[in-house]
Parts: sequence; C-alpha cells; structure tokens
Amino acid sequence: MAAVTEGDRMAGGYLLASGGPQADQLVEVTSPAASRVSLHRTVGGSMQTASFFTVPANDALRLVPGGDHLMLEGLVSPLAPGATVPLRLRFASGEILDVSAPVVALVDVLDIYDGGW
Repeated sequence: MAAVTEGDRMAGGYLLASGGPQADQLVEVTSPAASRVSLHRTVGGSMQTASFFTVPANDALRLVPGGDHLMLEGLVSPLAPGATVPLRLRFASGEILDVSAPVVALVDVLDIYDGGW
C-alpha cells in the first residue's frame, strides 16, 4: 500500500513495504512528480532527514502520518486527489520496486491509517 497526500509544492508519502527473509534498507525514492523525494524520520515531534529506513526481516516498514514518512519536494505540478504518483524505491540489496501511489487528501490518509496497515 502506498499513498501520497495532496499538495501544491510538497506532499507527504506513506507506505507499507513488506520485508523478506532478510532485512534490507530503503535507501532512495525518486518520482517524476517531484524534484526530490527525501526520507524523513519524526523524532520528538520534529522531522529529521534520514539516509535510509530499515525493512525488517519477515516484518514490514511502515511509513505513516506522524512517524517516518517520505517528503515529495519541488512538485512538478500540484497534486490533486484522484491522481496517481509513480514512485521508484531503491533498496540497499539492489532491488528496485516501482509503485503507483494514489493521491489522497490528508484526512483520507488518516482514516486509512486508523484502520491499520
């Protein structure tokens, strides 16, 4: 599952990445919709840029509102609910995963997250 919040200049990205039998690290995310996608960690209520996120073995990496997440910065054009955003995820293992994330209003992301993922 992946979702991107609506935005004019930047947007948040949230996803669930299931891990395999060995741990891995998400080290880079790119998208043609943004000039930059950064990994952000939320620590003590403030955001800090992260160089990677660990995908635990036999578990999942959860990027969620109020926690670790992606920031799509320098949007090429405003994002509106109903659109989709391609994301390319690159892992330390060399695996590359292309996903398409729906653009949703922040309130909808919170509703989805409250249901658990």
